[in-house]
Amino acid sequence: MCVQKAGGWHVRVAGGSGRGATTRKEYTSLRYHKPSDKVQDTWDLARAVEELQLAFHIGLQVANTAAIPT
Repeated sequence: MCVQKAGGWHVRVAGGSGRGATTRKEYTSLRYHKPSDKVQDTWDLARAVEELQLAFHIGLQVANTAAIPT
């Protein structure tokens, strides 16, 4: 995870490997910007929700801190 300031504060959570990387490459090559590019019922978005909640809570703590992060 990195927190950076470049025209505004950004939090980026990165990671994952294996199946996730393979699935992303497959999706990008076969479906991205094509008729099949839509949310699928089989997708498990639980991990995405967890990452968004983490990013939200980090941002909330930064916003409510008196000191400016460096």
